[in-house]
Amino acid sequence: MLHTLKNSFSRLLLIAVAVAASLLGTACSIGTRITAVTAQPSDASGTYSLYLYGCRYADDVENMALLVDESAPYRIDLFVPDTGYRVKKGLSGRTAFAKAEAFVRCGIHDLWMTAFRKVADPSGRTIAFEVKPLYVPNDVGTDEALISSYVLRDDTVTVYLRLDPAVERRLHLPNFQGGGN
Repeated sequence: MLHTLKNSFSRLLLIAVAVAASLLGTACSIGTRITAVTAQPSDASGTYSLYLYGCRYADDVENMALLVDESAPYRIDLFVPDTGYRVKKGLSGRTAFAKAEAFVRCGIHDLWMTAFRKVADPSGRTIAFEVKPLYVPNDVGTDEALISSYVLRDDTVTVYLRLDPAVERRLHLPNFQGGGN
């Protein structure tokens, strides 16, 4: 019986190690998460492709612009439907920022300002700048309705966009009374 327990334990240990190795391999293949940090519009010098996401209807709060540095060695992949955004290429930093700022103010919701953030690779090289509307919190439930995250893998930066769950509940479930709001 002791021999059977040792074999069972050995098999279980082998399976656990295999699962752990598989998970570690998968995690490493996902890429490096990149964070966006506050920047100034004057930081956007050079030539940019302007990605405009959202503004599909007047009540849309999933709006964002991304100024992608055309000299950066990365490809940008927005993890959203292809019909959810459009791209304008070859714009100066000043022009791209002005168009982005106007774009994110497209809806009926009250904004108190816009956020301008730099997205850089692990060595600090600028990949892009994001421009997002910051809403009056009482209007949509929080100031930043759209959550963005960036993952660098090889030569591609994948941009993940999703509506903040609290905003989604407030806008799409108007009778929801969660969280004391």
